[in-house]
Amino acid sequence: MSVSNRALLVGALCLLCIPCLGNPGVVGWRGDGTGRYPAATPVDRWSTEENVIWKTPMPGFSNSSPIVVGERVYTCAEPSSLLCLSAVDGHLVWQRTSRFPDMVDAATRAQWAQEQARADAVRKEMYEAGGLLRRLGQDVQDTPDDEKLKARYQAAKARREELGKELAPLQSAWYMMPETHEENGYTSPTPTSDGERVYVVFGTGWVACYDLDGNRVWARMVEKPHMHHGYGASPVLVGDMLVVHIHHLIALDKLTGETLWQTEEESWCWGTPSRTRIGEGELLLTGCGDIVRAADGKTLASGLPRMLMQGPLVEEGIAYYLDKGAWKAYRLPEPVDGEALQPQLLWDAGISSSTCYASPVLHEGLLYSWDQSGTLRVVEADTGALVYRHKPGIGAGKSWHYPSVALAGDRLFVGADVTGSAVMFRPGRQYEELGRNTLETFCSSPVFVGDRMYLRTWGNLYCIGPSPER
Repeated sequence: MSVSNRALLVGALCLLCIPCLGNPGVVGWRGDGTGRYPAATPVDRWSTEENVIWKTPMPGFSNSSPIVVGERVYTCAEPSSLLCLSAVDGHLVWQRTSRFPDMVDAATRAQWAQEQARADAVRKEMYEAGGLLRRLGQDVQDTPDDEKLKARYQAAKARREELGKELAPLQSAWYMMPETHEENGYTSPTPTSDGERVYVVFGTGWVACYDLDGNRVWARMVEKPHMHHGYGASPVLVGDMLVVHIHHLIALDKLTGETLWQTEEESWCWGTPSRTRIGEGELLLTGCGDIVRAADGKTLASGLPRMLMQGPLVEEGIAYYLDKGAWKAYRLPEPVDGEALQPQLLWDAGISSSTCYASPVLHEGLLYSWDQSGTLRVVEADTGALVYRHKPGIGAGKSWHYPSVALAGDRLFVGADVTGSAVMFRPGRQYEELGRNTLETFCSSPVFVGDRMYLRTWGNLYCIGPSPER
């Protein structure tokens, strides 16, 4: 058999062996938003070599989770790239960037580059001036009668204020890269797709839509983030709208990018809004404690628990808020009438936990939550009663346990980002561990399709599954 014919045969066998790669409908953050993949049959063991069907090096790190649309996988890379890979063998199909300079001519780009460099320099000097100011302030407290020291303190304070005034107009310019954290970057949001197009939001405030072949449909600056740790909420598709939550909740026409509505009050958090249907109406629930009508952006309720790092989990008309200082569940009234809602408090578990960067999973009446200390808590969904608390002991040092809980078939997944460790355990009222594995540093959440797990580490996109017979 010739080399070319052998290659064709191998390709055909790969296509025959690959599982059905998901519903071509809406997919996005945590699949359908629940983190549940009931038909999945993942392996319990993997490493950088074991049970790796393929791995593809990424051009930059990202905390974005992959999404699977047909036989393609979409993910992001710093600072502003959307990538499309083959789910069959992991090869890169296309890569597109969405940057401020793409919008203007060369002369304007050069001017922006100079202003960006100046802003970076001023920001660095402000940081150094702030450190000096803190040290001098402590010295003044220790020796309050030293006039020369007081003068130095006042001079340092004046210099920092002067730098702040210079930075303000540079920093506020819409085309300037906003601040972010080194572990967050600009690509933490996960893309979403309706099966015909892919939508992506970057931490620059840039939102873009591409068809599945990488042709840009539209792109625009929506709202510039000004959170000092950067931006993280993923876009949500609701009918013909794409909803993004930066400082306002904003609905865009998914075909044109045109703004359809925007909430009046500014509120922000890093968590992705949750959507639910009550009767004939679609609602959006944010981690800021608001409930918004999807049809027109009207805020129907506010003052619910605030969760900075995640949105509430909403299932069958009940909203669960599981986070530091807020372990509560509310029933949403049905039908949704008028201009206001009054959710009914079902329970307040009174649990004290660390901040939950990870979103929970609901399965067969139990809620599984994973906090930044690496503690797993399981509570009853109807009462909030604690079933068990367990610390698997993965992660070390500065691990923050960002990856969200995922249910894959009959097993649950939790991970620790810095060490690249993960644990699989069985759902139920007692902790039963099935396996623990180490890969590479990852902050994204896994996606499961059939017997495959797709996981975006900082360095690679992995497809984990049963090793093919040789």
